[in-house]
Amino acid sequence: MSNDIPQAPSWKGIAPVKIRFGNRVHELRTTKGMTQMQLAMRAGLDRSFISDIERGVKEPTISTVDLMAGVFSMTLSEVFEGV
Repeated sequence: MSNDIPQAPSWKGIAPVKIRFGNRVHELRTTKGMTQMQLAMRAGLDRSFISDIERGVKEPTISTVDLMAGVFSMTLSEVFEGV
């Protein structure tokens, strides 16, 4: 019997998506001149959750990303650009 199981693509050298997304949120937030607290309050989230997202500790749901997109006055696809 052959061991011809397809292998997942190698992402070696590329940061995990939660890190890339966290960096994107940080970039958007700081570009808009907002603190983590301001983003959290406007999106109805906890400041520590924003911090966890930015550090790649937590992965937000699409509904949470949609809330943040609204605060940034962006579409979901714009929020994910470059991620």
